[in-house]
Amino acid sequence: MNTGLEDLLAIQKLQLLPALRNVDGTVSVQELDNRWHKLVEDNKDLRARIEPLAFSGMTIKELHLFFSRFGLFALQSWNNEQTVFGRIKNRLTVRFPGYAQVPGRVLLQVQKLSDLSSGEDKVPSTTYLLRADVALEIRDELKLQLESAE
Repeated sequence: MNTGLEDLLAIQKLQLLPALRNVDGTVSVQELDNRWHKLVEDNKDLRARIEPLAFSGMTIKELHLFFSRFGLFALQSWNNEQTVFGRIKNRLTVRFPGYAQVPGRVLLQVQKLSDLSSGEDKVPSTTYLLRADVALEIRDELKLQLESAE
């Protein structure tokens, strides 16, 4: 019969074990914390080099490719909505049928290239839903700009 004292002793023994353990040996939380901070410090330089590239603007050719792909994906998902099996496929694979998910920073670049001014300001960190036909119209306009630039 277990008494409350035996349970308390079992918990105290358990608390003496390392908080985190791996297959090869024990790793304490403090060691893990030190490793994490070292990794963060080591990667600051790498992050400083990658972030400007990741958030820099796309060329017209890259924008054209982006809107070609995502516009066609959105159109395909909309066409799938017209059949029962297509709707089932969309439920499993597509979140917003008929819409392309476009980051705000991409819309801002297109807005600057096209000299368009919409009624609302686009937030670069927000993802917007762009109807498939509008995405394909932007693609066609970018293609015209690409052809005229060549």
